[in-house]
Amino acid sequence: MEATVPWEAFLALIEPVYHKPSSKRGRPPIPLKVMLRIHLLQQWFTLSDPLMEEMLIDRPCFRRFAGIETMGGRIPDETTTATAGRSPRSSARTVPTPASHWPNKGMPSLTAST
Repeated sequence: MEATVPWEAFLALIEPVYHKPSSKRGRPPIPLKVMLRIHLLQQWFTLSDPLMEEMLIDRPCFRRFAGIETMGGRIPDETTTATAGRSPRSSARTVPTPASHWPNKGMPSLTAST
């Protein structure tokens, strides 16, 4: 996935509309890169927010992929993933589609060969 997914392009698209904390109180925010990876895991494995939290606790490979080791093992709870997965409608409409930034070279064809 590291070689296939254009992480920096995705992050550049999401960063302008990603929630930025307004004060220094409370828990530090989960890094955008971690939240993007968690969101993708949820989509790929069809996981609800509570089940995503459980999988992050239970599966070392999920934590490793999401980059949770770099956060001192702090795992986002289900309310954090639920809140981050939804953006305001006005902001959502201004974000270009990631497909327009996907590299065309070397990507496998998704159509069945006959």
